[in-house]
Amino acid sequence: MANFLRSFRAARICACPAWRAASLWLLAALALTACGGGSGTSDYWPDPPSAPPVRGTGKVIVTARDVLRAPLAGARIQLLTYWTDSDQSAYADANGHAEFENVPENFSIEVYGPLPKNGSLALYALVSEQTVAAGEVKQLDAIVSPYDFPAGGVAGASVTAGGVSDDGKTMELSLKVTKVRHPSEDNYGYGTVGVLPCTPDTSNDLPEHRSDCISGADEFDAPYEVARILSITGPSTGSAQATPYVAALMLDQSAGVIVDDPADARLFAAKYFLTYASADSPKLLAAFASDAPATAGLSLLPQQPVSLFPTENPQFSTYGPSYFPTIDTLGTMEGGAAPLYSALSKALDFTAADSTGRVKAVVVISNGRDDTCGSRAQCRAARDEVIRKSQSRDVAIVTIGVPSVQGEVDFETLGLLAQSTPRGAAFWTESPEQLAMTVSSAHSYLAMQQDLIELTVQIETSVAGAFASGRTVRGTVTLEMCPWGCYYTYIPFVVQVP
Repeated sequence: MANFLRSFRAARICACPAWRAASLWLLAALALTACGGGSGTSDYWPDPPSAPPVRGTGKVIVTARDVLRAPLAGARIQLLTYWTDSDQSAYADANGHAEFENVPENFSIEVYGPLPKNGSLALYALVSEQTVAAGEVKQLDAIVSPYDFPAGGVAGASVTAGGVSDDGKTMELSLKVTKVRHPSEDNYGYGTVGVLPCTPDTSNDLPEHRSDCISGADEFDAPYEVARILSITGPSTGSAQATPYVAALMLDQSAGVIVDDPADARLFAAKYFLTYASADSPKLLAAFASDAPATAGLSLLPQQPVSLFPTENPQFSTYGPSYFPTIDTLGTMEGGAAPLYSALSKALDFTAADSTGRVKAVVVISNGRDDTCGSRAQCRAARDEVIRKSQSRDVAIVTIGVPSVQGEVDFETLGLLAQSTPRGAAFWTESPEQLAMTVSSAHSYLAMQQDLIELTVQIETSVAGAFASGRTVRGTVTLEMCPWGCYYTYIPFVVQVP
């Protein structure tokens, strides 16, 4: 599925003449331009000034840094103006610096990281709408962030009051949806929004039944039709000032990540997330795995089922880089089974002990698999117990789902865990390369700076009683975005019928 979606998105991008402006959008990082079907003009780009540019007004010094604030040597830095013959380009030196002379008054900066290789990430930054006065020497920092196709998340999914019809064939639900975007992206709005129909896939029911659309303990499943959008609100605007919160970041270190994340993108993303640590919003690093000699081997972590760092005295830190040496060692500490529920339970206990009154959360990067919980019924019971603990301790669970190399991810588990409290959220990626952008959005969400769009939708099935109490409905929101051309992102959701 991930490869199909990636190919589908690529097919939506069309070549067309590039329209210049002081601010160019993120897709230039891929050396592509795109169009939305028109020709000759674009509503996105302002008309260039009628007067010729003033030459030689100032000097600009750009320092390119990665998200960990290290200089990015070899980055390609472009200074862009309204006039192509005024553009300049240079490569950053060992200190990440590049200098530009005779810069016109108005300009923008784009930075491209060295070409990705050996599993490294594509990097990009945009510093837009800058001015330099005559004789001025202007110094700019450009923070270069990992780039990939945008993803999305669901910050809330619930059945509306009285939303299930008497015959159990119609259900009304509320969804709060958000998109994951690159930090340099301008805040373009949303295009069309929809919910896909769902038809059970009988080919995946062996060796045991797997519900695809409407699930329950009785292994029930049923299709539902295209949803009818009843209302759309937003997108709401996130707060300009970050809301303080405290969060533990929990990483899967079981044997599965050796194959599923060979470039250790989750470890880079962990560093990225921890850079947001501050006196107002301290962070904790945790990792989980346990011994499974007969199947997945031994865990290499110092403590099981979860290691809270530093292991000798676990504590939330206001300085994220203090965890970086530990994260570097985790690349060689992969093995064992994935005890997701027991690890989450301990992380919830530790996080709940924070007495500062801030929002408390556990952020977990996982494909939703728990290798240790037992039978399907036992795993459901373990999941439900974690949900009850999250509610009773008032600690939100923010899940970041990343699929295995086979494209497998447990949407139901991660979605339901994220709905345990109103401050939870479920973010979804198609590959580990999207994790860095996604943890940035998870931070913005917890700080209440993430835009949300709220949908009220009605779905209908031909099977009487399908939306019975206790069953779980799975689905997919489609979100169209058209900042340069149009493409869709697909965001899974899960909702439990009360």
